[in-house]
Amino acid sequence: MRNPVRKFMGVALMAVLGAIALPIAVAGAQEVPGEGPAPTPPSCVINSVTRNPVTAFPSQVTVTGTVGADVHLTLFAQTPPITGALTPIAEQDVVAGPFSISGLVTAESDISVGTTFGSW
Repeated sequence: MRNPVRKFMGVALMAVLGAIALPIAVAGAQEVPGEGPAPTPPSCVINSVTRNPVTAFPSQVTVTGTVGADVHLTLFAQTPPITGALTPIAEQDVVAGPFSISGLVTAESDISVGTTFGSW
């Protein structure tokens, strides 16, 4: 009789250990927000920059293009030397598709467009 009782107790012990380990394993499989691979940025195609070249300052500059997802656009002007700071001159939220964003430049500058996507 001892042998069947030992087998039953062994199986019962394994079941209890499994019941304890299963919730721990499931909890470890949960993903923490902000962890994991970075999302792929949407496409952004610049079609044109008008007022190029700019002959007098201040001048309104317009950038048109297309974005592949909803984004927040920021138009920057960077006055030489290139080590200078990027100055935002315009911002707007854009839904996927064509966009047009304009800003005022007050001196010779390099123009760039930044996108923020995800939860903005």
